[in-house]
Amino acid sequence: MLACTTFAKVLGSEKSEVWKARFLAKYDHPIVAGPFDFRVAYQLRRFVLRHFRTFEDGKDKRARVQLEVLRDMVLGMCTWFSSCSSR
Repeated sequence: MLACTTFAKVLGSEKSEVWKARFLAKYDHPIVAGPFDFRVAYQLRRFVLRHFRTFEDGKDKRARVQLEVLRDMVLGMCTWFSSCSSR
């Protein structure tokens, strides 16, 4: 078995904490169900924030995805702040 294939299986595993650590090192706490969701959330947020477009064209399909990412960022911060204040 190739080393890169083995490495890919470890990173993509449901039990991998690599994506969680990478996400939290760069962004705030997202609302995700498990480690695999951190990978998807990290990749989507990174892509959207790097390629962010203005909302001038109401028919642009990217606007909805961008708004969903922004919504998740706001909800994630609200959840994080409420969990911190309850400690």
